[in-house]
Amino acid sequence: MAGPHTCFGCCGRDYIKEELKQAIHKNTLEFKSAKDLVAFRERLPKDQLRACGVCANLIFSDETKSRTLCPLHPQQTPDGKDLREGHCDISFSCKAAFAYEGWDEKTRKKFLAFLREQNDDLINYSIKMDSDEYFEEFLKQA
Repeated sequence: MAGPHTCFGCCGRDYIKEELKQAIHKNTLEFKSAKDLVAFRERLPKDQLRACGVCANLIFSDETKSRTLCPLHPQQTPDGKDLREGHCDISFSCKAAFAYEGWDEKTRKKFLAFLREQNDDLINYSIKMDSDEYFEEFLKQA
């Protein structure tokens, strides 16, 4: 789903916005200094989250810090291998992500337009996607 930001799957936690930004920034610095993807992944025990609850592998993908990505995701690895397997919880998806997959193109476009209208920052966007706030609000309008 290509919304205005990339959602980082908050997994139902209570977050403090600045702690999230700091943790993702720290991950990004560690990624830039890692020898390779496996070294980056193995720097912490599997399934270990940052103290604030965010995934330790999540990094900022741009200098504006408006998008995130997982460098271990198969869409990001050079050979398409999923380096998250056996290391991360890769099965979590919010209700909106599940619904989006089953929607027709017209509904998908409406949902993406709805998300853009919210004009939220990356952190609030992710929290509201995970809590299903945006999804439920969209369904009320549809």
